[in-house]
Amino acid sequence: MKFKYCGENGFKSIELAAYRLVGTDKVFNKGDIVNVSNKYDVVINGLKASGVWEQISDSGTKKVEKDEKKGDKK
Repeated sequence: MKFKYCGENGFKSIELAAYRLVGTDKVFNKGDIVNVSNKYDVVINGLKASGVWEQISDSGTKKVEKDEKKGDKK
């Protein structure tokens, strides 16, 4: 699962470092993305609950908008 950091710049994650998913000196800035394997469900639940991480899809954060056409075709 991919998560995007949405908090203040200069953040260090004890959870990610404890599970050796990042180095202990890794500093996160707004917009940084981290990939966490599904086998680390404890870490994933912690990131979801923290409020500073946003889960994103594996394909990125692009939103697909429908093109709505108004009127009748003739």
